[in-house]
Amino acid sequence: MQNVLIISCDNYTRGSINMIETFSTELGFQVAGSATDYDEAMRLIKTYNPDLIVCDVGLYEDFDGIDLIKRIGRKKSAKVLFLGDSADDPKILKKMSKLKNIILEGFLLKPVSLEQLKISLINSLQLANHPVF
Repeated sequence: MQNVLIISCDNYTRGSINMIETFSTELGFQVAGSATDYDEAMRLIKTYNPDLIVCDVGLYEDFDGIDLIKRIGRKKSAKVLFLGDSADDPKILKKMSKLKNIILEGFLLKPVSLEQLKISLINSLQLANHPVF
């Protein structure tokens, strides 16, 4: 069973993840944990060794999700699926420019539909079994 870790402060995103938990086992993964800050994320990474980290780009004004993933250092080869604000938000372009040194599994614009999130999780986890060349 593959583990997914969610890092988000967005209640809508966290709600979608909670809905996915109800059928995740059938799809071959489990939501191992959900964090809202760096310390909680690090604790869950050490505990569950996630195969996929779903991380909100816009966590905090002074510390975004990209900074968090860089600080985590992509522990234990976990794949990263980012969620971001509307493409009309000028901050999103700046945040996306920080992605150049991170191997990104995907980037979804919020609000993300439940079906969109489900498909992205399945695709990302299938790729998590194969090394990137």
